[in-house]
Amino acid sequence: MGIEMPPKISVIIPCYNYAHYLSEAVESVLEQSYRDFEIIIVNDGSTDNTKDVAQRLIDDHPEERICLINQKKSGKPAIARNNGIKHSKGSYILPLDADDAIAHTMLEECINLIEDKPSVSIVYTDREDFGDVSQVVHTIPYNFSLLRYANHLSYCALYKKEVWQDVGGYRTNLKTCEDWDFWIAAGAKGYYGMHIPKPLFRYRRQGVGVFQTLAESDFVILKAKIILNNMEVYKEEDIIRSKEILGNKEAYSSLSGADSSGISKEESPLVSVILPTYNRPSMLSRAIKSVLDQTYNNFEILVVNDNGDDVHDIISSFKDERIKYIVNEYNKGLAATRNAGIKAAEGKYIAYLDDDDIFYPDHLETLVGFLENSNYKVAYTDAYRAIQTKQGEYYIDVKKDQPFSRDFSSDDILISNFIPVLSIMHEKSCLEEPFFDEGIKTHEDWELWIRMSRKFQFGHIKRTTCEYSFRVD
Repeated sequence: MGIEMPPKISVIIPCYNYAHYLSEAVESVLEQSYRDFEIIIVNDGSTDNTKDVAQRLIDDHPEERICLINQKKSGKPAIARNNGIKHSKGSYILPLDADDAIAHTMLEECINLIEDKPSVSIVYTDREDFGDVSQVVHTIPYNFSLLRYANHLSYCALYKKEVWQDVGGYRTNLKTCEDWDFWIAAGAKGYYGMHIPKPLFRYRRQGVGVFQTLAESDFVILKAKIILNNMEVYKEEDIIRSKEILGNKEAYSSLSGADSSGISKEESPLVSVILPTYNRPSMLSRAIKSVLDQTYNNFEILVVNDNGDDVHDIISSFKDERIKYIVNEYNKGLAATRNAGIKAAEGKYIAYLDDDDIFYPDHLETLVGFLENSNYKVAYTDAYRAIQTKQGEYYIDVKKDQPFSRDFSSDDILISNFIPVLSIMHEKSCLEEPFFDEGIKTHEDWELWIRMSRKFQFGHIKRTTCEYSFRVD
């Protein structure tokens, strides 16, 4: 009898009460173009029929290497993942939650890259959201300096099993963000990641899950735990602040005046988002929501109405004290309207959003993480352009493209504007009055970038984090 060779890849699928999704996750692995894998399903004490569904999958695919581990409920993905990896036989690990899926070529493309480049220990991809939200989320090339403060790796990434062994597994003092903590711990030991710019990981977005709930109310505490888990890679002031937060976390969350955003009412916002508006109430509501849905919460929104129809009811409907409302006494134009917002801004950083455009959820976090951990005072991301045509009373998206994705050049900016206004964030200290030139009716943003570029270098983050409208009729 021959000896069966161990699989190259072990796919670890924890499951708690996701029996109705489990088959889809497993089938996405079984349909892979790369075949040398095993699947380990970890039933974390589910009270639904997870055990029966998993067993049926095993019985229906006797030719595949699928096994089931049943354990008492831990309530922590870290514990379930660690248990699955302990039983794994592969040289590489791919975590996959029971409600998510992977594209047909994910294993093949990841294993080819990681085996072709010995210096790479982690391979991650872009993400396709499906379910309640449909979008592609583009990430950036591996950057450990940024990773310490803003996670740009999905939990579902292929990595060498030796990384897990060296790090000591996923830490169990976190109920969520354990994957971010794991990537930081791996980077601290010198393990390097590489990015495949394709949306090969499919992430189901549904309602409010564990991460969304905790991220809104306890993200500051979670981040403090991660910093103290990995003190060797953080600044002394980060460590001191984290110890203060965790040493008094009850007071921090309930006595400091923190609202539902998790930000103290007495704490100045770090980012001021300037949002001019004029007679587009339905679009304004969408734009505001895109800011409130950010993964980074320490911001204010300055809605400046250029003497158009009153939108006070729209702003009040959000019930969020971070939104400030300013009304021009007469119609002044876009440059003056933005300037009114800038004058009232309290943040260290200024970001811009027109009322017909939107931020993707990671926009502010991406830019703040870059600026706070670099010597740049100005940075910009990439943006999609949504080309729209009018159908009846409404404008409808007919196509999306990306006309600009260029590294900054102080010479090129003199020739053409390749930085959409919503893509940029800069320190407020970079501005000198008149801020935007109110004597210019168009291209006022380009003129400001030219003036700023004479004093400051602009950092380019090759990540698409926002979307602007472009109407063709």
